[in-house]
Amino acid sequence: SRRQRQMCIETGQVDDGKITVTAAIPPNATAKICLEPGAKLLETDGLTFAEQNGCPTAQVGSGQYRVSYTMEQ
Repeated sequence: SRRQRQMCIETGQVDDGKITVTAAIPPNATAKICLEPGAKLLETDGLTFAEQNGCPTAQVGSGQYRVSYTMEQ
């Protein structure tokens, strides 16, 4: 069976206000990628984010994902 993991990503590479995070989900696993409250998505690597508990959240399967965002002022 597939294992469920939760990854709450708060920081990553920061470049002139743009935050880029990478999440690697191992084979036969699923995860939720949760960004900081107030994150304004720039690049989502094809993922669909929905607000969950005030945070942009995406349900993902195995693979590597890269997401970029800025923080709303």
